[in-house]
Amino acid sequence: MEHYQNLLNDILKKYSAHVANFINGEKTNYLYQCKHDEYYGNTDGNYFTRLKLCYALLYDVYPLETEQKKQIVRELLETEIISRENEDFQGIGSNLEILTYLASILDIPDKTALFQRAKDANFDCFCGYDETGKIYHFPPISEISLTDCIYTMMDLDELETLNPEDRTFLADCTEKMGNSALAEKIRSLS
Repeated sequence: MEHYQNLLNDILKKYSAHVANFINGEKTNYLYQCKHDEYYGNTDGNYFTRLKLCYALLYDVYPLETEQKKQIVRELLETEIISRENEDFQGIGSNLEILTYLASILDIPDKTALFQRAKDANFDCFCGYDETGKIYHFPPISEISLTDCIYTMMDLDELETLNPEDRTFLADCTEKMGNSALAEKIRSLS
């Protein structure tokens, strides 16, 4: 694996604790929780914590039996749909895309009905969500591109946690690829 892929892999390994918490019944921090924000209105206070759990499931950082993983994905997908239905700030979001992908490849029961419910959850989902689940694809870490790796770290709010040398490495690689705006954003974190 490339250095940047190893960096992402190390970040994701930390998220195995989220899977352990969830399967041990500590679900409060992952299920929908209405929280009011002055700017966004009603939002989901657990969206970000659930995002880490979604990535942990996506990249199998915690060993699970297939049936157990199906149950978790189904429960989280239902939670994410509730979130999409109730948030004032609309959108699709990484959680819904990841969970749709996982539900598709795991072939969870009633996925078609859940995908349609997600499609109908809000205006943005109606316009942009793929209720077939076919457009969502997440490559294994060993195949993830530098740009996708960086955007995943940004999605998880993890770029700031990298040591300065690794941030410089990512910025330099991004600059060489011709994305000076992203390179500058990474450098600004130093």
